[in-house]
Amino acid sequence: MNYDKHLDLEIEKHLAEQEMSEICSDCCGAPFIENTDLCSECGEHAAEIEMGEYIYQEREMAECDKQDALRKLKRERND
Repeated sequence: MNYDKHLDLEIEKHLAEQEMSEICSDCCGAPFIENTDLCSECGEHAAEIEMGEYIYQEREMAECDKQDALRKLKRERND
């Protein structure tokens, strides 16, 4: 790997880490309205969370929903 490619990868890695540590709302993953605890997307009061943690939680909830849907489908097929 040449030096320029290595630097590009390091910069991309740094920017991704920086983005994942940005603070967002725990409801929508959106930024807050300036100087408030209101989510800029839905307008509701929200808690602060890092973007990386928000994405992780969203994936976990999606996986739970998927497993619930599969269990329901199996029950329906067995009835």
